Amino acid sequence: MIPWSEKIGSTFQRDGRTFRSTAKVEADLFGVDSCSTDATGGDAICILSFIAGDFLDQ
Repeated sequence: MIPWSEKIGSTFQRDGRTFRSTAKVEADLFGVDSCSTDATGGDAICILSFIAGDFLDQ
């Protein structure tokens, strides 16, 4: 997901975590699949809405 989220501009930092999503986040993470990691790149947490859209087409 790293190359995809960087390509579409959906990587952002919040509360010491790096978030990446399968779609551009407009206001909040509602309706997008996303993963986040802590500052060391560990402690991965993923939230799947199963609305992967264009990400699965790649």
